[in-house]
Amino acid sequence: SRLADKVLRGRRGRLFLARDSHDSHRQITGARPLSPEELDAWASGTAERTSSLKALGCQFRQLIGPAPQAVHPEDLPQGMFLAAHRPVQQVLDRLRTVPEAHVLYPLDVLREIVTFRDPFSKTDSHWNDLGTYLGYEMLADSLASDVSLRRLTRREVSFHETCYAGDLGDKLSPKRASIFLRARVETASARVVDDNRVRNHGRRAVFECPAAPPTTCMVFGDSWAYSLMLFLAESFRRVVFCHRVNVIDHDAVALERPVVVLSIMTERFCTALPLDRN
Repeated sequence: SRLADKVLRGRRGRLFLARDSHDSHRQITGARPLSPEELDAWASGTAERTSSLKALGCQFRQLIGPAPQAVHPEDLPQGMFLAAHRPVQQVLDRLRTVPEAHVLYPLDVLREIVTFRDPFSKTDSHWNDLGTYLGYEMLADSLASDVSLRRLTRREVSFHETCYAGDLGDKLSPKRASIFLRARVETASARVVDDNRVRNHGRRAVFECPAAPPTTCMVFGDSWAYSLMLFLAESFRRVVFCHRVNVIDHDAVALERPVVVLSIMTERFCTALPLDRN
Protein backbone atom coordinates (compact mmCIF):
# COMPACT_ATOMS: atom_id res chain seq x y z
CA SER A 1 0.00 0.00 0.00
CA ARG A 2 1.02 3.64 -0.37
CA LEU A 3 1.15 4.02 3.41
CA ALA A 4 3.41 0.98 3.79
CA ASP A 5 5.82 2.58 1.29
CA LYS A 6 6.56 5.19 3.97
CA VAL A 7 7.86 2.49 6.31
CA LEU A 8 11.37 1.07 6.17
CA ARG A 9 11.74 -2.33 7.84
CA GLY A 10 14.92 -2.48 9.89
CA ARG A 11 16.55 -5.30 11.79
CA ARG A 12 15.15 -6.87 15.00
CA GLY A 13 11.62 -5.78 14.07
CA ARG A 14 12.31 -2.04 14.21
CA LEU A 15 10.51 0.24 11.76
CA PHE A 16 11.82 3.56 10.45
CA LEU A 17 10.20 6.43 8.57
CA ALA A 18 10.93 6.50 4.83
CA ARG A 19 10.02 8.62 1.80
CA ASP A 20 8.74 11.56 3.83
CA SER A 21 8.77 15.16 2.58
CA HIS A 22 12.02 15.93 4.43
CA ASP A 23 14.02 13.02 2.97
CA SER A 24 14.73 11.83 6.50
CA HIS A 25 16.38 8.58 5.50
CA ARG A 26 18.63 10.27 2.95
CA GLN A 27 19.61 12.72 5.69
CA ILE A 28 20.51 9.84 8.00
CA THR A 29 22.72 8.13 5.39
CA GLY A 30 24.44 11.38 4.35
CA ALA A 31 22.83 11.52 0.90
CA ARG A 32 20.97 14.76 1.70
CA PRO A 33 23.42 17.18 3.39
CA LEU A 34 22.59 20.85 3.97
CA SER A 35 24.06 23.26 1.43
CA PRO A 36 26.32 26.19 2.43
CA GLU A 37 23.35 28.51 1.78
CA GLU A 38 21.10 26.48 4.08
CA LEU A 39 23.74 26.54 6.83
CA ASP A 40 24.10 30.32 6.38
CA ALA A 41 20.32 30.61 6.83
CA TRP A 42 20.54 28.51 10.00
CA ALA A 43 23.29 30.74 11.41
CA SER A 44 21.68 34.08 10.51
CA GLY A 45 18.17 32.95 11.47
CA THR A 46 19.35 31.65 14.84
CA ALA A 47 21.36 34.80 15.55
CA GLU A 48 18.35 37.03 14.76
CA ARG A 49 16.03 34.82 16.78
CA THR A 50 18.36 34.76 19.80
CA SER A 51 18.94 38.54 19.89
CA SER A 52 15.25 39.34 19.33
CA LEU A 53 14.15 37.05 22.18
CA LYS A 54 16.89 38.34 24.46
CA ALA A 55 15.60 41.89 23.85
CA LEU A 56 12.19 40.71 25.07
CA GLY A 57 13.80 39.32 28.23
CA CYS A 58 13.44 35.64 27.26
CA GLN A 59 15.77 32.74 27.79
CA PHE A 60 15.84 30.74 24.54
CA ARG A 61 16.65 27.07 24.10
CA GLN A 62 16.39 24.81 21.08
CA LEU A 63 16.00 21.07 21.58
CA ILE A 64 16.54 18.77 18.62
CA GLY A 65 15.27 15.25 19.22
CA PRO A 66 17.59 12.52 17.91
CA ALA A 67 16.06 10.27 15.25
CA PRO A 68 15.59 6.59 16.15
CA GLN A 69 18.05 5.75 13.34
CA ALA A 70 20.73 7.73 15.21
CA VAL A 71 19.98 6.02 18.53
CA HIS A 72 19.62 2.53 17.02
CA PRO A 73 22.02 2.49 14.04
CA GLU A 74 22.53 -1.25 14.58
CA ASP A 75 18.89 -1.79 13.57
CA LEU A 76 19.21 -0.07 10.18
CA PRO A 77 18.61 -2.42 7.22
CA GLN A 78 21.56 -4.43 5.94
CA GLY A 79 23.98 -2.22 4.00
CA MET A 80 22.65 1.06 5.43
CA PHE A 81 24.82 3.12 7.76
CA LEU A 82 24.44 6.21 9.96
CA ALA A 83 26.42 9.13 8.50
CA ALA A 84 28.45 11.30 10.86
CA HIS A 85 28.15 14.20 8.41
CA ARG A 86 24.37 14.58 8.37
CA PRO A 87 22.21 17.73 8.60
CA VAL A 88 21.77 17.75 12.39
CA GLN A 89 25.53 17.47 12.90
CA GLN A 90 26.11 20.23 10.33
CA VAL A 91 23.65 22.46 12.21
CA LEU A 92 25.23 21.73 15.61
CA ASP A 93 28.72 22.43 14.25
CA ARG A 94 27.66 25.67 12.56
CA LEU A 95 25.68 27.02 15.50
CA ARG A 96 28.72 26.74 17.77
CA THR A 97 29.85 29.93 16.00
CA VAL A 98 26.61 31.79 16.92
CA PRO A 99 26.87 33.62 20.29
CA GLU A 100 24.39 32.45 22.95
CA ALA A 101 22.83 29.84 20.68
CA HIS A 102 21.79 27.14 23.17
CA VAL A 103 21.12 24.03 21.05
CA LEU A 104 20.53 20.72 22.84
CA TYR A 105 20.77 17.32 21.15
CA PRO A 106 20.47 14.49 23.71
CA LEU A 107 21.86 11.71 21.51
CA ASP A 108 24.44 10.50 24.05
CA VAL A 109 21.98 10.19 26.94
CA LEU A 110 19.49 8.29 24.77
CA ARG A 111 22.21 5.92 23.56
CA GLU A 112 23.38 5.33 27.13
CA ILE A 113 19.97 4.32 28.44
CA VAL A 114 19.37 1.84 25.59
CA THR A 115 21.35 -0.76 27.55
CA PHE A 116 18.63 -0.71 30.24
CA ARG A 117 15.40 0.47 28.57
CA ASP A 118 14.48 1.61 25.09
CA PRO A 119 13.68 5.36 24.68
CA PHE A 120 11.76 4.47 21.48
CA SER A 121 9.02 2.09 20.50
CA LYS A 122 9.90 -0.24 17.62
CA THR A 123 6.82 0.86 15.65
CA ASP A 124 6.85 4.65 16.10
CA SER A 125 9.05 7.43 14.69
CA HIS A 126 8.86 9.51 17.91
CA TRP A 127 10.61 9.05 21.23
CA ASN A 128 8.51 7.39 23.93
CA ASP A 129 7.92 8.99 27.34
CA LEU A 130 11.24 7.73 28.69
CA GLY A 131 13.17 9.36 25.83
CA THR A 132 11.05 12.47 26.30
CA TYR A 133 11.86 12.64 30.02
CA LEU A 134 15.60 12.45 29.29
CA GLY A 135 15.17 15.36 26.86
CA TYR A 136 13.26 17.21 29.58
CA GLU A 137 16.12 16.64 32.04
CA MET A 138 18.60 18.13 29.58
CA LEU A 139 16.36 21.19 29.13
CA ALA A 140 15.95 21.57 32.91
CA ASP A 141 19.73 21.32 33.39
CA SER A 142 20.27 23.99 30.75
CA LEU A 143 17.76 26.38 32.34
CA ALA A 144 18.60 25.72 36.00
CA SER A 145 20.91 28.68 36.57
CA ASP A 146 18.78 31.20 34.63
CA VAL A 147 15.13 30.44 35.41
CA SER A 148 13.04 29.43 38.40
CA LEU A 149 11.18 26.22 37.57
CA ARG A 150 9.67 23.22 39.33
CA ARG A 151 11.89 20.40 38.17
CA LEU A 152 10.37 16.94 38.19
CA THR A 153 12.79 14.49 39.78
CA ARG A 154 13.09 10.83 38.84
CA ARG A 155 11.26 9.95 42.06
CA GLU A 156 8.21 11.87 40.84
CA VAL A 157 8.00 10.13 37.46
CA SER A 158 7.17 6.46 36.95
CA PHE A 159 7.01 4.46 33.71
CA HIS A 160 4.83 1.55 32.72
CA GLU A 161 4.62 -0.54 29.57
CA THR A 162 1.70 -0.37 27.16
CA CYS A 163 1.20 -1.97 23.75
CA TYR A 164 0.86 0.54 20.98
CA ALA A 165 0.87 0.46 17.14
CA GLY A 166 2.49 3.87 16.70
CA ASP A 167 2.58 6.02 13.59
CA LEU A 168 4.68 3.45 11.68
CA GLY A 169 3.01 0.25 12.80
CA ASP A 170 -0.31 1.90 11.94
CA LYS A 171 0.73 2.19 8.28
CA LEU A 172 1.19 -1.58 7.83
CA SER A 173 -1.48 -4.12 6.98
CA PRO A 174 -2.01 -5.87 9.28
CA LYS A 175 -1.01 -3.24 11.83
CA ARG A 176 2.01 -3.92 14.04
CA ALA A 177 2.20 -3.00 17.70
CA SER A 178 5.13 -2.85 20.10
CA ILE A 179 5.95 -1.97 23.70
CA PHE A 180 5.68 1.72 24.51
CA LEU A 181 6.86 3.27 27.79
CA ARG A 182 4.25 5.64 29.18
CA ALA A 183 5.07 8.09 31.98
CA ARG A 184 3.03 9.10 34.97
CA VAL A 185 3.80 12.15 37.12
CA GLU A 186 3.03 11.11 40.69
CA THR A 187 2.79 14.73 41.91
CA ALA A 188 0.86 16.10 38.91
CA SER A 189 -1.07 19.32 39.41
CA ALA A 190 -1.07 20.95 35.94
CA ARG A 191 -4.25 21.27 33.91
CA VAL A 192 -5.23 22.38 30.42
CA VAL A 193 -7.03 25.74 30.55
CA ASP A 194 -7.35 26.38 26.80
CA ASP A 195 -7.02 24.21 23.69
CA ASN A 196 -8.13 25.04 20.15
CA ARG A 197 -7.95 21.30 19.27
CA VAL A 198 -6.60 22.02 15.78
CA ARG A 199 -4.92 18.89 14.44
CA ASN A 200 -1.16 19.35 14.01
CA HIS A 201 -0.07 22.72 12.56
CA GLY A 202 -1.88 25.61 14.24
CA ARG A 203 -2.60 23.74 17.48
CA ARG A 204 -2.46 26.01 20.51
CA ALA A 205 -2.86 24.75 24.06
CA VAL A 206 -2.36 26.50 27.40
CA PHE A 207 -1.48 24.76 30.66
CA GLU A 208 -1.44 26.14 34.20
CA CYS A 209 0.21 24.65 37.28
CA PRO A 210 -0.36 26.22 40.71
CA ALA A 211 2.53 24.20 42.19
CA ALA A 212 5.12 25.79 39.87
CA PRO A 213 6.93 29.14 40.27
CA PRO A 214 5.11 32.16 38.72
CA THR A 215 6.85 31.91 35.35
CA THR A 216 5.60 31.50 31.78
CA CYS A 217 7.14 29.26 29.12
CA MET A 218 6.25 29.33 25.41
CA VAL A 219 6.90 26.23 23.33
CA PHE A 220 7.01 26.21 19.54
CA GLY A 221 7.38 22.64 18.38
CA ASP A 222 6.53 19.77 16.09
CA SER A 223 4.87 16.47 17.04
CA TRP A 224 7.88 15.54 19.20
CA ALA A 225 6.96 18.37 21.58
CA TYR A 226 3.56 16.94 22.55
CA SER A 227 4.91 14.32 24.96
CA LEU A 228 7.14 16.97 26.58
CA MET A 229 4.04 18.86 27.69
CA LEU A 230 3.45 16.24 30.39
CA PHE A 231 6.66 17.41 32.10
CA LEU A 232 6.92 21.07 31.03
CA ALA A 233 3.34 21.81 32.13
CA GLU A 234 4.34 20.84 35.69
CA SER A 235 7.48 23.01 35.63
CA PHE A 236 6.07 26.51 34.99
CA ARG A 237 2.99 28.35 36.25
CA ARG A 238 1.86 28.84 32.63
CA VAL A 239 2.91 27.01 29.46
CA VAL A 240 1.69 28.03 26.01
CA PHE A 241 2.26 25.43 23.31
CA CYS A 242 2.05 26.25 19.58
CA HIS A 243 2.50 23.60 16.90
CA ARG A 244 5.02 25.24 14.56
CA VAL A 245 7.97 23.59 12.82
CA ASN A 246 11.10 25.66 13.51
CA VAL A 247 9.13 28.92 13.56
CA ILE A 248 8.95 31.36 16.48
CA ASP A 249 5.98 33.74 16.41
CA HIS A 250 7.60 36.87 17.86
CA ASP A 251 4.28 38.75 18.03
CA ALA A 252 2.83 36.01 20.23
CA VAL A 253 5.96 36.08 22.40
CA ALA A 254 5.66 39.87 22.81
CA LEU A 255 2.06 39.41 24.00
CA GLU A 256 2.83 36.60 26.48
CA ARG A 257 6.18 37.94 27.73
CA PRO A 258 7.44 34.48 28.80
CA VAL A 259 10.67 34.01 30.72
CA VAL A 260 11.49 30.99 28.53
CA VAL A 261 10.96 30.28 24.83
CA LEU A 262 11.61 26.75 23.58
CA SER A 263 11.91 25.50 20.03
CA ILE A 264 11.48 21.72 19.89
CA MET A 265 11.87 19.62 16.77
CA THR A 266 13.10 16.27 15.58
CA GLU A 267 16.31 16.12 13.59
CA ARG A 268 14.60 15.33 10.29
CA PHE A 269 13.28 18.89 10.29
CA CYS A 270 16.79 20.35 10.06
CA THR A 271 15.91 20.99 6.41
CA ALA A 272 13.23 23.42 7.66
CA LEU A 273 15.22 26.65 8.04
CA PRO A 274 14.63 29.02 11.01
CA LEU A 275 12.84 31.77 9.09
CA ASP A 276 10.55 33.42 11.64
CA ARG A 277 7.68 35.81 11.02
CA ASN A 278 8.18 38.98 13.02
